[in-house]
Amino acid sequence: MTDELPHVPDVDLKHLIQSLRDILRLKQKISDHENQVNTWKLTITNLEQMVFNLMSAAGVQNLTIQHDDSVFNAYQKTQTFFSAKPDKKDKAYSWMKENNMGDLFKETVNSRSLNSALKELAEAGEHIPETLFNKFDRDSIGFKKGK
Repeated sequence: MTDELPHVPDVDLKHLIQSLRDILRLKQKISDHENQVNTWKLTITNLEQMVFNLMSAAGVQNLTIQHDDSVFNAYQKTQTFFSAKPDKKDKAYSWMKENNMGDLFKETVNSRSLNSALKELAEAGEHIPETLFNKFDRDSIGFKKGK
């Protein structure tokens, strides 16, 4: 497959095509690195659980080690996290409000939903008050994989 090179005056199309290839290459590098980082994070989680269990079995709560030119104190810690069960959110939130946690609730709108709704209104010709909403246009290059 060859690159389509339409004649456009005063534009170096070969440079343009190379720049588009550079964008695709860099986007792929980002994706590759994100996947690698996620793999590293999972490996760390598994290693931490294994080391925690080994330290517990040995009766060791902390351990000082040297790594490169620094000294680290490794210690066991347990973090607790809570979240409302998806099918019980209404009841969980009511319980929280009844138990003096009502100040945790803030009225929010999902930013993607807001953007989608306002964009739809603007495309329909409706006025969006500039005093209430910021509008930002970002130019970019889209890619669709060819067949």
